[in-house]
Amino acid sequence: MLGVLRAKVATALAQTATVLLATSGPAGLQVSVCPSHSQDVRLFILIPDTSEHLVNLEQDTQVVVTTCAWQMRGHSRILASPPPTLFKDSVWRRVIEVSPARFEFTQADGLGAYETIDFD
Repeated sequence: MLGVLRAKVATALAQTATVLLATSGPAGLQVSVCPSHSQDVRLFILIPDTSEHLVNLEQDTQVVVTTCAWQMRGHSRILASPPPTLFKDSVWRRVIEVSPARFEFTQADGLGAYETIDFD
């Protein structure tokens, strides 16, 4: 059963090219629209070198990533050297990798989740 749920999350992530990233920490609440790419259930997000997200992620790796169709809470890490095939010709400088802890599919009317999948 877990394989079916992982595949469902992987499909949702693969259909997404832009996400809303939220972090919290010393720089306060930061929310940005960012380009993204996925591999299986891992999500890779591009952020600028000067992003306040980096300040927050140094202290707290928990993030919330959302789109109109889903919301994911997870743990992130800043990649020292991201795979070169992820994002080509980009002005963005840093890539963070997000592994899901909780994934929620959003109802069509936007009023809450209709399915929640816990990974931890």
